[in-house]
Amino acid sequence: MDLEESANLDNLKSIHSHEFMDELEYIQETIKPKQVAQFYKIVLGHFENEVPEEVGRAILGAIAKVICIDEYLNIFIQTGSHLNLPYKKKQFIPDIYDILFVIVTAAPIAFEENLCRAFGGIIRRDPQKALTLLAMYSQHFNEIDNPWPMVDLLIQEAHRFQGIETATNYATLLAFLCRKYPDYCEGRSEHCWRKISALLALKDIPTLKSVYCALFSITEVYKEAISPLELMKPHLKIRDLQDSVLTLLLAAPPVGKDTRDKTLLQTLVMMSERNKNATLVMMRIATDNSFAEFLVQNAGLWMTKELPSVIDTMRLFFVVFAHSEIRRQISESPKFIEFLKMVTEGSSGSTLSMICTIIRRIDLNEDFIANLSESGFLGSFFTTAVHIKNVTAMHAAFLMLDTLAKIGYAREYLKMCEIVTKTIQDRGELCEVASLVAIQLCEYKRCVQVFKKVRLDEFMKRNLSNSKLKDNAAKFLDAIADE
Repeated sequence: MDLEESANLDNLKSIHSHEFMDELEYIQETIKPKQVAQFYKIVLGHFENEVPEEVGRAILGAIAKVICIDEYLNIFIQTGSHLNLPYKKKQFIPDIYDILFVIVTAAPIAFEENLCRAFGGIIRRDPQKALTLLAMYSQHFNEIDNPWPMVDLLIQEAHRFQGIETATNYATLLAFLCRKYPDYCEGRSEHCWRKISALLALKDIPTLKSVYCALFSITEVYKEAISPLELMKPHLKIRDLQDSVLTLLLAAPPVGKDTRDKTLLQTLVMMSERNKNATLVMMRIATDNSFAEFLVQNAGLWMTKELPSVIDTMRLFFVVFAHSEIRRQISESPKFIEFLKMVTEGSSGSTLSMICTIIRRIDLNEDFIANLSESGFLGSFFTTAVHIKNVTAMHAAFLMLDTLAKIGYAREYLKMCEIVTKTIQDRGELCEVASLVAIQLCEYKRCVQVFKKVRLDEFMKRNLSNSKLKDNAAKFLDAIADE
């Protein structure tokens, strides 16, 4: 064939023509601009009847080559020829995708509502190619006046992309759209979250890791995200997925009744003994009142364990304790005093101060103080403070003494009376605090006896004119005289 000649479109009018296939083979080189529209009309018209697969594929292949020339592609779109492809004939779908890839690469704007509808109808035929095409189109989201008909196919046809072959790319694409384009995120982030979350029902570990990664990335822009706990719980038992699960739970903590799951709590506690992130997850979820109350009701599972250290357990406790409405339940828990003892052992002055803060914020009564004493907590607390011997620890001890003494008596006060006396007599930094505690302890006859035995009353008399002590000395002498 002489390549200088224009295409002979008459040879294409019948698929039975001997020249038909030869004409198609060289059409890209021979066709002239003025022939292009007619060419499309002729060859696409053949699909109105039954066309042998070999012939149909040759026609579509020729079109794919012709539209690689920008001018001819524009004509293809302007004449509406792109809407006349045989979308309903599944044997030609691979070739149609080849044409659509040319369009999305060179003229993504062509994917207006009608073409999107036609494309949507063939997604099921090859979800992988469809997803690739949608990903290519998505790169132009901000450049197109109305990209929604096309990108919404990702939501409307989500079930087509939930297989192992496409799940990773599907989740990644939705996450990309949410993070890259604020308008998309604002309008579709909730839908994306639900569609990606549904992929957690899959069983393939590498795919699940990718899904978790996509969900986590969306949490940075979708602040209302709530982890799909029911789908995630089984993954906590799979070591290769545990870090992914914990990371997402931290970023998008679940709330409400779904968190009140004893098996879940047991799993998190077990994990927290070797993975600090599990403790952080419990702390994060415990900001929700429902889970905090559930933790108190199941204190035996966690309150006296190292998660993975005593300090971490204490941090979790304080998150729960921040819910003032459940503090009575906390103080009535059989594990509460055991928790206090555990935290006290080997603690620092600042830890003792935190323990004191806990005690000061619960409703105290004589029975509770008796339990603190009988359990050994008070003895351990005061002994630890004296052993640490710094200002913070001793201040915590004196504050604890003063707080409890206002409610009831405990035998541990007697030994502390001597410590209080020595602190006053040393006239150090805690002298004034100790003198106030001494005044409070004078409520109890046995404490008065100790103070007299160590001659604190005589010391106070000698310091009635001391500028630092005179006011409290006078009050102490009045209090001890009443006894």
